[in-house]
This record gives sequence, C-alpha cells and structure tokens, in this order.
Amino acid sequence: MAKVPFVNRKKSDTTKIENRKNLHKLYAFITIVGYHQSDQVVKLFESVGSGASFIQVGQGTSKNKAYDILGIHDDKKGVILSIVRDDKKEEAIYLLNEYLTGDGSTNKGISFSIPLNSVIGARLYYFLTNSY
Repeated sequence: MAKVPFVNRKKSDTTKIENRKNLHKLYAFITIVGYHQSDQVVKLFESVGSGASFIQVGQGTSKNKAYDILGIHDDKKGVILSIVRDDKKEEAIYLLNEYLTGDGSTNKGISFSIPLNSVIGARLYYFLTNSY
C-alpha cells in the first residue's frame, strides 16, 4: 500500500472568514400580517438591512358568524420570513411596532424572532446580511 505524502499547508489568517469582516449573529423574524401589507413589511425589513425576505401566502382564521358581523371577510395572510443582523434587531422591532400600532394605524399582525445559531458558507452569510 502506497503512502500518501503529508502536505503542510500554511495557515493564513487572511483566509479565515472571521478576519474578513465583523460577523454578526442573525435573527429570523417571522411576521404574520394581512396579505395586502406584506410588501410594506418587507420594505420595512429592507430599510434595516435585511438581505433576504420571503413571503408565503397563508389562510387566516376559521369562518365564524362573529367575523361576518364585524365585516371581516378577507382571511388571506402574508407569512414573512426576514433575516436581520443582531445590531439591527432593536431597530427592526421598533419600526415594526410603529407600523403595527402607530398613530391610528389599522394595521394588524404578529411578529417574533428566532436566533440563528449557524449559517453554512460565507457567501450565504453575506447574502443574508446584504453585505456582499
């Protein structure tokens, strides 16, 4: 059996992704709003530097007589997944809160964030953080 020669490669600090740019933790924001509000929410997340937002159509609450009395007929929802860096998280929460509850706002929705523990690949990280 032939021996495979060991190649001693030089380890350069410049090849490490951590040394190229400051890395930030990422959060996935899940936001559920009326479907007609989806584009506005995506623009809100883009304004804080989100590099990726995905909209999925969802079905709202079940049919009920109370909804008919209140005039709620459109139950189509937009489920939005947006990726935000940790240094922009508080700003995103503030803007989203203002959008949903600000001065006489008729917008309704719910949002929560989930920390992402890891992302595989430098290009994916830069794409998600809009920093490529």
